[in-house]
Amino acid sequence: MDPSREGSLERAELWIQTKFTPSEQTTSVAAAVRASFKSSLSNLGVSYLDSFLLHSPFQDRADTLIAWREMEQIHREGLVKKIGVSNFDVEQLFWLLDKANVAPSVVQNRCLAKQSWDEEVRLLCNLHGIRYQGFWLLTGNRQILSHEVTQNVARYFSKTPEQVLFRYVIQALNISALSGTRNPEHMSQDLEVETDHMELTADAVQAMAGIVAPYDVNDHVHVEFRNALGTEAELFWMSESGEAVPNGRLEPDGTLLVETRHSHQFVANTANGATVWAFISDRSHGERQVATINTVVNVEFINVGPNSWSLFWRHPDGKEETFMAVLQTREAVERGTHVGHVFVARRESGEAIHEWTMEPSATRTIFQFGDKSSHEL
Repeated sequence: MDPSREGSLERAELWIQTKFTPSEQTTSVAAAVRASFKSSLSNLGVSYLDSFLLHSPFQDRADTLIAWREMEQIHREGLVKKIGVSNFDVEQLFWLLDKANVAPSVVQNRCLAKQSWDEEVRLLCNLHGIRYQGFWLLTGNRQILSHEVTQNVARYFSKTPEQVLFRYVIQALNISALSGTRNPEHMSQDLEVETDHMELTADAVQAMAGIVAPYDVNDHVHVEFRNALGTEAELFWMSESGEAVPNGRLEPDGTLLVETRHSHQFVANTANGATVWAFISDRSHGERQVATINTVVNVEFINVGPNSWSLFWRHPDGKEETFMAVLQTREAVERGTHVGHVFVARRESGEAIHEWTMEPSATRTIFQFGDKSSHEL
């Protein structure tokens, strides 16, 4: 997006999609659908929507059909361009296609490698010309992101593993990739997947397709969290929507047992609210695991530019720097460090061009840098 046009976009340049979520209704199903739609228009300040989805089927199919009929009516009134569904399995989608007067234009589902990327639903969508939107692509596929193949493809293309995964599902599986990030830098990186003319080679696609994901979100993991911070810590589970859900407090050297699932993410905050540690449960490490809460961060710096750079660690007082390494083009160096530590990349002239402050990360953080830009993987 052109920054000079900020605030000047026309409505037609935006795609706005929202959902109706079934719940315990105090009114009729049809009235609830209509009220939800009107509320969306009001809250968003628009006169129409591009897409309106049924968030999930009702327990009673009769209610699901009533909701769909009201959505069809809203579509006929010209208030929404497309209607669709979310969290429908292949049998439910077959049923709706048989009953619908207006066929769904969009299906939005959780998409996991362990479940063959929701292949049955995707194939049915392709057969009927339905756009398939995939969500939880990053959170639910951590093993794909951390897999050696994905990491190597990312290095080859000078992209992040997240960008590679998004590009793979778009290019190879015909999935519209949804991103729920609130981080502006990550938003920009996600958009680059389309705007930067990124294209995976046939070999890269074949390599990505060959990755086997042995576990998914349905696999249980029992984690014993141990607090090694030396101060009280509060543990949070990060929900699918990004909400930090409190899981308990740990005194110094204290422990907390949590039953969770594969790929679930946790963070730990200190008493002042600062996030100092992150963790992702990975079933491949065993059904029972120990996770030590500390400030350690593992990082890798990769020079993707044509010139050599010198890497320095800046002392906490901010006055002195310690030389770490010289990185020639395409060279890399790995370091174990701590949250809050600062690293600086300097030209041969001594000019500082890149500077990074270490943040909590559940996986190894990779910084690619060169003359033009710096990317965090």
